[in-house]
Amino acid sequence: MRGVFYTKMISIVFILSVLFNKGAAQQTNLLKSGFQNPPHSAKPVVWWHWVGNNVTKEGITKDLEWMKRAGIGGFQAFDVSIGGGQTVEKKIKYMTPEWFELIKHTAAEADRLGLEMTMVTAAGWSETGGTWVKPHEAMKKLVWSQLNI
Repeated sequence: MRGVFYTKMISIVFILSVLFNKGAAQQTNLLKSGFQNPPHSAKPVVWWHWVGNNVTKEGITKDLEWMKRAGIGGFQAFDVSIGGGQTVEKKIKYMTPEWFELIKHTAAEADRLGLEMTMVTAAGWSETGGTWVKPHEAMKKLVWSQLNI
């Protein structure tokens, strides 16, 4: 009787160890495949500077297609008015109709490529601060309070 009991126990332990090892192997494979091909929610989102008004539709498309190929999940478009970078023939000024057309093109390309798009709502640090900004033109801090009676 004891021999049958021990045989059954050994069989159960063996089956459980096989199942456990199989589950651990599956989890390892899921972790490895998730690392090699991360879900969109785990992909990096980067700052993407439009430097010195040097931007074109063709350049936007090339940059965004490169981001997609590189595994980037999205970007934050950031128009900065100073800096180096490549120079284009016709510079596009911030907030002009041409600039808005480039933003629409960017949004359409991001949608086409499945990239998340956000953007900064100012023309970068070059417009919002520095020694050239007079105090009366500088950014302000709004403070308020509320007292319930």
